[in-house]
Amino acid sequence: MKQMKRLGLLCLLLSLSLLLCACDGKKDDKGDTKDTTTESIDQSSTPDGTSTPAGTSSPEDTGTSDGTGTPDSPEASDDGSASDETPTPDENALVFILNDDGQSYSVKKPHPMLDEVVIPETYEGLPVTEIADRGFKESTLTSITLPASITRIGAHAFESCTALTEVIIHDGVREIGEGAFQFCASLTSLTIPDSVERIERYTFNGCTGILEVDDCVSYVGNWAFKVDQSHEAYNGNVVLREGTVGIADEAFQYHFSLESVLLPETVKYIGNCSFLACEMMNAIYYQGSAAAWTSIQIGEKAFAGAAAYTVYFYSETAPTDTGYFWHYNDSGMPTPWHQ
Repeated sequence: MKQMKRLGLLCLLLSLSLLLCACDGKKDDKGDTKDTTTESIDQSSTPDGTSTPAGTSSPEDTGTSDGTGTPDSPEASDDGSASDETPTPDENALVFILNDDGQSYSVKKPHPMLDEVVIPETYEGLPVTEIADRGFKESTLTSITLPASITRIGAHAFESCTALTEVIIHDGVREIGEGAFQFCASLTSLTIPDSVERIERYTFNGCTGILEVDDCVSYVGNWAFKVDQSHEAYNGNVVLREGTVGIADEAFQYHFSLESVLLPETVKYIGNCSFLACEMMNAIYYQGSAAAWTSIQIGEKAFAGAAAYTVYFYSETAPTDTGYFWHYNDSGMPTPWHQ
């Protein structure tokens, strides 16, 4: 009997020991959890060394100004709706692009907002030499001034700038790209400097305010751009006016009824494909000498597909030298001297 009492007492003591061990284990688990939470708070410290309570974020983390975790309201547009684009500090800033040579920049305007633009000559110590292709296309410009450092105006650079009225181009530009000013219907003031060597096709399409028609030929400054075959003065024989410096790319191409053209001695540039496929053209009357003709810059395929034309050089009197020469007849028309 006494042995059974002792056995029961031992079992009771063993049960109490197991219960105490279980309680100690739960306390240890709670202590571990508390330590982990403390470490999490330390990792959430703000840049100034203060701690942010767990489960919240600092203003830097949320992108908010008050640290509440509620995003700042987007700037409203004019119509009261939220703007999709956050304005830059200066939306009117010009964009400069380093050219392939690594020694100069092109320029363009990302936001067509300014009415007047003056391009600087340099950027970060390097010259600004080009207006980028489509750089200001469809902008709201009314006037623009290009510095003397600009050597090229890119293709479609100012296309469809319908409010543009004035372009100031300083001497130094050598090339004006395809369609650079086309559909600038309000353009009334533009001077092509003497430095220009090439004007590509479509450059002044739709620029009725600066195109000047002389007989059947349209000019901008001293450059010839196209011939109107439906003009009453057109008879298949075209005379370019005195002082003409250049002929734009494709100016006369596919004029199948063109028979002859008279070029003044002032012509220095004949553009690419300018007389392409003029199948009936048989004579070019040049007011200069044979030596001067060789100095003219003649573009690619300028006379490709033209007939077996002859270049005649002007001689007021009957020439004694061999070659092809012409003079004005009694009616004031160019006529070859027959030898």
